Formats: sequence, structure tokens, C-alpha cells
Amino acid sequence: MATRKRGVHFQGPVYRAHNPEWSWDPLSGLGAKLYGGRFNRRGVSALYTSLDVLVAIREASPLGSPFHPLTLCQYRVDCENIFDTRDPKAMKREKVSEEELECPSWNEQMLHGKIPASQQLADRLLPEVPAPTT
Repeated sequence: MATRKRGVHFQGPVYRAHNPEWSWDPLSGLGAKLYGGRFNRRGVSALYTSLDVLVAIREASPLGSPFHPLTLCQYRVDCENIFDTRDPKAMKREKVSEEELECPSWNEQMLHGKIPASQQLADRLLPEVPAPTT
């Protein structure tokens, strides 16, 4: 079955704030796979990057949590089929809401066994990724 192309080609620099615990394999996505993240459920690897240095730091150190040591890196990437949340037409076409993207209580929802709207969005946009078993 062919995967529907939902995104654009992106080539350029991105920033990533690494937890030093994963410094032995910084591109593995293992931390996100083990613990889950804003856009990935536990069991699904994810590599969180940003076009903005401060957003990368904030995503790695959510508000309300203690600020932990981080290693900030810049990567040059060349990726196909990237969903661009800055594109209003793409947002409308895929019926993506700002609430799904922001999802400020994603971590709390995960702690209570719920699937946050941001993870449901990722599941919807990446249907070829099987839902993890718990």
C-alpha cells in the first residue's frame, strides 16, 4: 500500500537539545521511545528538533520542570514528506488544530494513562507507524 504524501521536502539546519543521558547515541530517539513525548507514544522512536534554538531548549525542558543539563546541537537535514505546521493550507487540509499542536498538558495526560491530542495527531499523520502495544 502506497503512503500518501502529506508534506514537503525540507533541507536546512535544525536544532536539538540532547539529554546527556543519551549522548552515546544522540540520533536514536530511544529516550522518546521509552518515555513518550509530545508527539510520540511510548514505544515509538522520535527525534525532536526545531528551527529555533529556544524552542529546542523549551521542548527538552518543559515549563514547570527543573532545568536539566542539555547539549545543544545543530544538524543539517534533508527530509521528504515533512508536515509543515506553518502552512495554513496544510493545516486546513489535514484538519489540524492549534490545540492539537500546543497540547500543554500532554505530559500530565500521559501520566494518567490518556493519549494526548498531540500524540493522536501524530498517529493520524503517520498511519504507517504501528500503534505501540503496552
